[in-house]
Amino acid sequence: MADDAKTKFLRAQLPAYLKKRGIDPDKWFSCLNPEHQDHHPSMHMDEGGLFARCFSKCGRNYSIFELEAMRQGISILDFPAVKKAVEDYLYPSGVPGFEKSQDHRGKKQEKSTPKSSPNPLFIYESISTTEGKTEEAKVQAKQDEQQPKDFSRDHAIWHADKNTTDKWSDARGINSEMVKRFSLGYDAERGALIVPCTATYHCARLLKPIGRKKYDNPPKPNKVALFNEAALDGIHPVWIVEGPIDAISIIQAGKAHRAQAMATNGTSNTELVINAIKSRHRIPPMIMCFDDDESGRNNAAKLVEFFKASNIAFMEVKMPGQGEDANELLKRDSDALKRFVGDSIGKVRSLLSESVQKSSLTHLLGLYQARRSPNIYLPSGFPHLDRIINGGFHAGHLIMLGAQSSLGKSTFVLQIANNIAARPDGLVIFFSLEMIADELLEKSISMRSGRVLCQDDVKKIAADDPRDPVQDDDIYSYSETKRTADEKIGVYFDASDKLYEYSDNLHVIGIADARSTAQMSGYVFNIMMATGRVPLVIIDHLQMVGSGGEHYQDRRNEIDAIMLDLIAMAKGFNIPVMVISELNRGSYDKDVSESAFKESSSIEYSADLTLALQFECLDPQSKNKPTAENPFNADEEKCTKPRHMQLKVIKQRGGEGGQRVNYDFWAAYNEFEELDRANHVADVSTPIVSITKKGHRSK
Repeated sequence: MADDAKTKFLRAQLPAYLKKRGIDPDKWFSCLNPEHQDHHPSMHMDEGGLFARCFSKCGRNYSIFELEAMRQGISILDFPAVKKAVEDYLYPSGVPGFEKSQDHRGKKQEKSTPKSSPNPLFIYESISTTEGKTEEAKVQAKQDEQQPKDFSRDHAIWHADKNTTDKWSDARGINSEMVKRFSLGYDAERGALIVPCTATYHCARLLKPIGRKKYDNPPKPNKVALFNEAALDGIHPVWIVEGPIDAISIIQAGKAHRAQAMATNGTSNTELVINAIKSRHRIPPMIMCFDDDESGRNNAAKLVEFFKASNIAFMEVKMPGQGEDANELLKRDSDALKRFVGDSIGKVRSLLSESVQKSSLTHLLGLYQARRSPNIYLPSGFPHLDRIINGGFHAGHLIMLGAQSSLGKSTFVLQIANNIAARPDGLVIFFSLEMIADELLEKSISMRSGRVLCQDDVKKIAADDPRDPVQDDDIYSYSETKRTADEKIGVYFDASDKLYEYSDNLHVIGIADARSTAQMSGYVFNIMMATGRVPLVIIDHLQMVGSGGEHYQDRRNEIDAIMLDLIAMAKGFNIPVMVISELNRGSYDKDVSESAFKESSSIEYSADLTLALQFECLDPQSKNKPTAENPFNADEEKCTKPRHMQLKVIKQRGGEGGQRVNYDFWAAYNEFEELDRANHVADVSTPIVSITKKGHRSK
């Protein structure tokens, strides 16, 4: 069965139809179902322009024919009348390009083929045979067979069956209100209770199972869909269960508590829930109630991990009794299910109340007064830098470090990471989105070798390469660093031992495990809970951070959203978060300013501390600044051994900006050496420091 040419044409006129009714099809509008008193616009046209979907009470799609049938009070099952009503409403003088003929009422209508469908809800063409068709028609028929079938007409017929309400009540204890609300149906041919989920998917529960088969749901190409996904758009706690009949049972039993529930339609569809949640900006509290078997526990574990990483309020509950599901309990003791649903929703709201209380000023003042060290900061291990930034990186601050490509910014922050992790109470969480963990380990061993091992040396020794490690003459010509191969191997093991002393304090997470800010927050939460310490979080680098499935108009808007998430991470966990960022190419030969950062608008107002790494000669006060006779040449500067680098404090919340610290960068040995050429400060070791309530420093 297929739409004839005119039906297809009329179906596609939904945008024009809505406009004629005074509705902007590109915006949200009130539901057009007269039985739905929609006080807040909850209907929107889909991208294909074939359906208008109500995302609230109805939770379903409506075609142009259904909308006009509701407007005129015509039964959708009387398709010829509905189709004629749409035609007359949009084209009183006739549909352009279609020949007229007399129908059984003496009115003109288009000529149709014997194969055309009498019902508008079928978009899908079902062809039983291709005998006598052209090759082109055969190809088209095969393509049509691969398209998902639209069951909207079937759902309407099954819902209208005279036995529907009685069958649902007798077999499952579901009342007529639920039958009407969710358009539940009964398929007499199969003897199945029908729960529509979308136009192309439903759950068919056989009243008399065939062997072990209890369900006869649509096969492929129709894809499994969630039941009552629209519940996620509300504000009340939402139950997640496996079966739609259990979800309906919970909604019915929890009516007094405004219970909402959705179903995964199987034990392997957790990703559908996760994707549905990711597509929304606001999610209500969730109550998970899966079967107490292996698959149910696996489902719950996946969602728990996702909810924690996404900071979604949730609670996990188990049905009372011995292995009963919600519908079984409804049939056996409906009052018991009512009490269970009410108690569970009460517990969720109690947990939310406690969470809200934690953000009140009264609670925060109490915590502030109770803390011994509210202003924790982590020294970088570079004394001059620490003096300039008031002791180190402060808890709750977002730190941005910018530099041009391949200048050494990753090595610089890795050295800071090793400095902090080497302290007894140090902790660093390094999200490396560009380099793999092996590269960071090789750099760290080289860094700790006292300028003896380059990174290639480390690779060869670790791989037990029979060739001699690279000779020092290939890198620098300092006689004091020359070593034989055996001596270098000894240095390798010494440097490795140094790393082992604090290796538990430095956590490296790669791009395969955490690329979005939600995933990163999950790791930070778990590591902080396990260690009880304040970490420095390093993200290398900003331009590699993903949005976690959200879609934005352009990358700038996406970066703005990511920056807000990073601020929330720093403030929410009360930890310093350092983010590496690329600079615009046009700034490579200039003294770095805040506008040099890529996507600089969000960085300017988001960062608490903005740092930039550049060549020392770009400092306007440098004795080596470029001149007309000796212009700046980045390649020559990179070849200098060591490179003369400078860290510039561009912005500092609560401190002075514009200060600079000079470094020699031994690129081959992955080491920055802080110099005394600027900001003369005594070279003293600085422990992790905090400010007590009386304002004195404590170690």
